[in-house]
Amino acid sequence: MCIIDPSSIFACATLGCGVLSTAYLASNINKIPHPSECGLIGRLCLMTKIHSHEPLELTIKFKNATSEFGKGNYFIEVVSGRFKYSTDYFKPKNNELVLNVDLPVHLRQCDDHITINLYKHHLMKNKLWGTLKLTLDNILNIPRQRRYTLEGSPPTHIFFSINRFGSDLVEEMESPLKKYALIELQNDGEKDVQGYMSKYLNNSSENKKLRFYSSAVSGELEIMNDLTINYKEFYFKAIELTSGYWVWCYWKNREDYKNKKEEKGYIPIRSISLVKKDRKKNDRFYVRYQDMRGYNQEFFAKSINRDRNSWVDCLNEFIQMARTVFENTDRYQLLKLQLNSDPNAFKKVMGASPRFKLVGLDSGSSEEDYKDENPDFNSDDLYNKIGENSDEEDLKYPDKPEDSQYTSLENNILKSNIKFMESNLYRQI
Repeated sequence: MCIIDPSSIFACATLGCGVLSTAYLASNINKIPHPSECGLIGRLCLMTKIHSHEPLELTIKFKNATSEFGKGNYFIEVVSGRFKYSTDYFKPKNNELVLNVDLPVHLRQCDDHITINLYKHHLMKNKLWGTLKLTLDNILNIPRQRRYTLEGSPPTHIFFSINRFGSDLVEEMESPLKKYALIELQNDGEKDVQGYMSKYLNNSSENKKLRFYSSAVSGELEIMNDLTINYKEFYFKAIELTSGYWVWCYWKNREDYKNKKEEKGYIPIRSISLVKKDRKKNDRFYVRYQDMRGYNQEFFAKSINRDRNSWVDCLNEFIQMARTVFENTDRYQLLKLQLNSDPNAFKKVMGASPRFKLVGLDSGSSEEDYKDENPDFNSDDLYNKIGENSDEEDLKYPDKPEDSQYTSLENNILKSNIKFMESNLYRQI
């Protein structure tokens, strides 16, 4: 007769649990937080030189990849310590993956490298196409587009740049608009981004901050609307006509803007009602706005050398911020007074311009009725009144005079848009 010893059963169970626990710990050891992720311990490690760098917030701007790609979907995964970050799927065309995606990556202070893996998507298991290990020296380089070769077969080349920011800018990194503006600042050669912000931005007015962040909604886009059958490239830039009033102007190319040529067109920021991602194409988005007659217009935009999601997020945040800034101006408060209580109160301050009536409402008046009401009033007078209410300290943003919205915008562009501003601005409120 076989008698089972209880102590033997307990020993076997303990041994089995120990083996399973060890196996689980070995397979998931990379997922366990490092002690230096605690703030106090992390600072102690930096003070004692155990670690050579502080925690970094990286933005990897992938442009494209070339190889002998087959049919199927591909994606990129970045491994940084115990964290993994993946992109969407991309289809190759002519042995090229057009990526144009910004991937945020957190690098712990205990890590000294990141790994970039390119996978080919399969239903059961993804196939590793190529891999690249980037050391801290590569990460801390000046941010610019570089070509790297992935290990694997066939040979694969990938183009990307890395922007890095310290842990003191984590709050700014949560805002897409602020994040992209700081990336552009770093790309322009500014090494001490935190010092720049402390000197010029932290104690500045919301209007000045908005001018700085306007760089995040400027760049090249390909446009297609119901009047065209193909995408056509333009250079877009947000321009401030007067305090709080912004328009999204576009030129044929960046050179035309730099040479101060007249813009091809413009869209008032306040008239944009929708900016939405395309659900099928990850490089396109949709914009809807109101024209000066009050009709909805729309167009599709295709991103060039920039992440589509960055365009959409920055535009939406900039529009909301511009509206908030404008609604805090004296002009807006006077306008509310005119519209809501006494229609003549606004005229006493700004002049008896007939164009300040609500456009699009049944007022019983026509454009011809306005001509004789105040024959001495013209757009130049309105422009001068606008200038009188502008803060002189806001006319030029410090440290970047070449990008000042006022120095780069010619007076003829301002005057040609005054009529549009009068008729369309006040209907949007």
